Amino acid sequence: DDYHGDGLIISTATGSTAYSLSAGGPVLEPSVDAIVINPICPHSLHSRPLVVGSSSKICVRANGQCAAHICVDGISTLAFGADGSELMVSKSAKTVNFVRDRADFYGKLLTKMNAWGKTEQHKIFKEG
Repeated sequence: DDYHGDGLIISTATGSTAYSLSAGGPVLEPSVDAIVINPICPHSLHSRPLVVGSSSKICVRANGQCAAHICVDGISTLAFGADGSELMVSKSAKTVNFVRDRADFYGKLLTKMNAWGKTEQHKIFKEG
């Protein structure tokens, strides 16, 4: 597809509840072996987040009118696209183990979502 907007977020289940969720993407349960492609501020109502299998090869090309910037975990790594170059994104053959809390994923998610939905003004209003 062609996405016209401010950029793309490409994330795994590990990253789906962070930046991608803030941009309107789905939450993936940690055991889901998939990749989320989430347009940032798309200029079309049909451009919605897409969940693809983890074996997918994702090719990203800028339109060539300006350079795009690749950021990995908030760190800008390089500019590309003005020369017609492409970015290929795929699952690595390497893995990493994370220390995980054995707490219920959905219980923790609900607790966090409820906490994120409250602002200090809302708390003051309810208390006052």
